[in-house]
Amino acid sequence: MPVPQKMTLTLTFDDGITKTADYDLVALRSGDNPHQAGYIGEPQDSYKELIEGRGMGFTNHIDLNAYAVAVEISKTMAFLKDTRTEAVVINKHTNPAVYSAREKQLDALINSLKTDKKSPFGGVMATSSRLTRETTDYLVQKNKAERFILDVLAAPGFEDGCVQRLSEVMRNLRIVDVSPLDTWEKILSGVFGFNMKWTIGNKPVITEVDNTAFFNATYRLEILSERKPTESEMIDAHLAWIGAKAVQ
Repeated sequence: MPVPQKMTLTLTFDDGITKTADYDLVALRSGDNPHQAGYIGEPQDSYKELIEGRGMGFTNHIDLNAYAVAVEISKTMAFLKDTRTEAVVINKHTNPAVYSAREKQLDALINSLKTDKKSPFGGVMATSSRLTRETTDYLVQKNKAERFILDVLAAPGFEDGCVQRLSEVMRNLRIVDVSPLDTWEKILSGVFGFNMKWTIGNKPVITEVDNTAFFNATYRLEILSERKPTESEMIDAHLAWIGAKAVQ
């Protein structure tokens, strides 16, 4: 099979409107499995790999949805007037393995790692705000002391020295800057408001992108338990719902 270099996606709607997106295709380290080829389309103003290490694989890019989860957690906490707006999410095989929200980014990371000692190893970590030097130092020390590794680390920017320090110590770590994704619409997965996958028989299955989040929509909660939840329990429930929503 010839190696593809470009892809054009065209959707023509019933009202005659046609939307087209052009992508330059770049080969990935692997597809969904090592024996499969993989490619990624490169649109303008998307996230950028600052340090590729041994190259991004197919699932690595899918797991960047951890950033969407981190942002929704952060914005929801702010919407609920909770001070814990710094969120850290570590994905594993396209699902959030651990996540937490705290007032400080480092505290969110440390707290998330308390819930599962094994799954975060080799995962894809995303922070809701730019990566701090404090968090960087913790990851470096954890790597030296426990040989803790991540496949990918994504953040909307980095404090001075973070990228260089991580790349020197965690040599195979892929570092991704997601700061160009500066609106909720850009963060969501999809194109033209739709997300598409493929099933057997060469059939595409298409869903409208779920633009509804806990921080941008009015929703009605019905309490079914005999005891009404406390304010703290309700905030915890929001965190649980966001994580559950992200499970594939």
